[in-house]
Amino acid sequence: MINIIVPLFLYLTANSCYGQGDQDFQYVKNTYYNFKEKGSVIEFRSAQFRDKDSFKVGVRPIDCVGGCDFQDLSMPISNGKVKWKDFISLPFQVSTNEIPKAQNSYWIIEPGDSMVIDVNRHDIQFSGRGSEKFELQLKLKLLDDRLKKNVFNPVTYGPASHKDYFNFNNYLNSLLDSTKIIVNSYKSQLSSFAFKYIMDVELNNILDMRTDKFYSFLSYAYSSGLTLQSICDIYDSTYLIKTGEDNLPSRDGYFFGSWGPIRLQVGRRFSFDRKDQYYSSELTRTLLYFELGLKSYKGIAREKFLSNFLIREMIKDLGFIPEVESALASYYSESGYSEYKSYVKDYEEKARNLQTGKKSPDFSFADNQGNIINKNYFYGKIVLMDFWFTGFPGCVQLAPILRRMQKIFENNSHVVFVSISTDEDKGEWLKSITGGKYTTVDALNLYTEGLGINHPSIKAFNVSSFPSLFLLDADGKIIQNPLPDPRLDNGKQLIALISKQLTLLKDGPYVFINDRTKTTYSINGSSVTALKLPPKKSTVVVQTDVYGKEFTVKLQKTLLKQATEFEKPVKLFILSDIEGNFEAFSKLLQANKVIDESYNWKFGKGHLVFAGDMFDRGKQVTECLWLMYSLEEKAKTAGGYVHFVLGNHELMNLQGDHRYVQQKYKDNAKVMNKTLKDLYNEESELGKWLRTKNIIEKIGDLLFIHAGISKELNKLPVSVSDINQVARPHYADTAKSYKEQKLNTILSNKVGPFWYRDYYLDQEIKTYASGDTVYKASISQVNETLNKFNVSRIITGHTIVADTISVHYGGKVINTDTKHAEGKSEALLIEGDHYYRVNQEGKRVLLFVDDKKKTSPSPQ
Repeated sequence: MINIIVPLFLYLTANSCYGQGDQDFQYVKNTYYNFKEKGSVIEFRSAQFRDKDSFKVGVRPIDCVGGCDFQDLSMPISNGKVKWKDFISLPFQVSTNEIPKAQNSYWIIEPGDSMVIDVNRHDIQFSGRGSEKFELQLKLKLLDDRLKKNVFNPVTYGPASHKDYFNFNNYLNSLLDSTKIIVNSYKSQLSSFAFKYIMDVELNNILDMRTDKFYSFLSYAYSSGLTLQSICDIYDSTYLIKTGEDNLPSRDGYFFGSWGPIRLQVGRRFSFDRKDQYYSSELTRTLLYFELGLKSYKGIAREKFLSNFLIREMIKDLGFIPEVESALASYYSESGYSEYKSYVKDYEEKARNLQTGKKSPDFSFADNQGNIINKNYFYGKIVLMDFWFTGFPGCVQLAPILRRMQKIFENNSHVVFVSISTDEDKGEWLKSITGGKYTTVDALNLYTEGLGINHPSIKAFNVSSFPSLFLLDADGKIIQNPLPDPRLDNGKQLIALISKQLTLLKDGPYVFINDRTKTTYSINGSSVTALKLPPKKSTVVVQTDVYGKEFTVKLQKTLLKQATEFEKPVKLFILSDIEGNFEAFSKLLQANKVIDESYNWKFGKGHLVFAGDMFDRGKQVTECLWLMYSLEEKAKTAGGYVHFVLGNHELMNLQGDHRYVQQKYKDNAKVMNKTLKDLYNEESELGKWLRTKNIIEKIGDLLFIHAGISKELNKLPVSVSDINQVARPHYADTAKSYKEQKLNTILSNKVGPFWYRDYYLDQEIKTYASGDTVYKASISQVNETLNKFNVSRIITGHTIVADTISVHYGGKVINTDTKHAEGKSEALLIEGDHYYRVNQEGKRVLLFVDDKKKTSPSPQ
């Protein structure tokens, strides 16, 4: 058996932004513990370990300023046993996710604990000093599992109704009462810290579920026409009555949990009236939340609330508007809790200057010959910047990992490793370069010319701990900040990020057909390869989002205009607004078994519908288009079908409106000696293919449109087929107005089906900066559309209204636009009469069952 000892100072070094003197650490020490370190041990035993070489355990201090991630440790197994050991003066959390039977994702271990976790075929046993905490947490999980069996809809934030809400509320009440009894029964067996912590965590989990469920019910209440007074009565009798102080985590202690009650208390102040001008304003609501939070919390809990709220709700969501600047200034002027203020200040500075996706600061350093190297030197390259100094242990740990990474990419001229020392002594710097102990010999080694951490570029990158890494893309933008620490996984995540950027440097192929000659252009960075396809060759190879992984596309012999109306298949998979995000696109399709890992069709006779906007913002537009193109023939062969309903960004690119196009495509067009509009002209295979697509389609009793149907379009005497026939000849037009009313309305950038947004206004009347006033579409307008086209539902994209697929107007309108770029990808799956929202893990959440004889579905 092998003992693994992880000294606390190493963990804090890896997470140096938090520091060892954090005030919440001091609070825990002063309140519950002395400063003497004690040995703590957890031994894991399991017969299943005999088939494994190692076992992963995650460890982290119980809390720290801003929160800490688990440090994953891969430990060797001997004779079916593995042991974690450390000398600590504070409680830790230990993650045991690799044990399938473990009923908790993490456990609390305190100084002096020594216990055994024994996992057998049927259950999990705990023994030894401190094991009571584990035993208690397991009992609480089993309690929850048992009570949840009586819940017919265990989803906290999803479909809701009166019955669903009250059923779930009864479950929460039982869980709350039983949890308090069980935890209190262990009070004499636990330390005061463990008792209070476990109680607070459990109360907070119940509070989170209660809050989410009420918000779900609130959405249902609005859509079903429930009166505001009824909503308030239900809130008072179910939520408010169960969120008194004795049912909440401590508001003046160490643990800080959900502040959901604050949100709902503000809503209750306005009777949950969304039409109220103050309640409907995000800014006003945020300021009211802030005010109430300041009154609700005390001591260290108040400080935790402040730092959390200022960062996540103000800086992140509102930006640096005057109200946020004022709140920050007031916060910084308060005395005490300097560690929290430093944390907020650090975040603020990074938010202003170093956000992911932002242009990095300009910089210039000297090489060993005295030559000045600036940011422009690296344009078109992927740059990993390593800031270090001689003598720091963390730099010694990182150097061999960087050498390994350089070896992987040594033959790729698009990747540059830049090593920047803050040594003030040039001789010491040169000696360290030669020795290769603190940095890598083969990197481009740069120097601050004796200024060290006072160099302007060091300050611009806010380098305050070492080693510090920044990764820049070919445009000089920050790819991700902060980066994963390569010392924790031997650089695997960082290698993956670099590899991802190498895929984004590629583009194409672009296929042009002139006098029956097919020429393909493939781009890699600043170079282009042009090839003429042999007459009998009809395939091209396309890069995916995975470095080195490609798929083959067979060019279609004939590109035909698409039909406009179809019978409804047994299953439909609908998504929209991918905007060049191939990773999100392919993950959704693969996870939900529309395609396999080789990008082949798996959906049988099902239909795939893309509701517009494959173009712009992302960096793999071409790859996304080719995937849709390739799936068309594969689907038909299996009896299925692929529908591409055009959106406003498709038309913009056909028309030469490139205001949202990535710089990558502007550069690539120049490399090919073409304009951006040329890339999708009538000689381009993809351009010709796009011109065969529709802007509206009807599948069974469902209407698919990118944006929506305005009241102006309702008035036109046109069918689905008419709309497509009128619009198609003008997809690439640059004209802004037409004499013919039908054409003017259909191609309008306000009321046309590409741009219309009035289904999803967040208020009944809205006035834009241009002076235009618009009105939220009424239910009568929606009904008029349904009757006009003889359908039961309208399915759109175009407008993000939620993080998930959302249902509106009593289920008559469904929106499929989600935040793909933020990792919040979802699609709509229809199987028979069941409507689901699905994600990139293939998880299904039932939205509703389409039973028109009973009730209409509830909006989400």
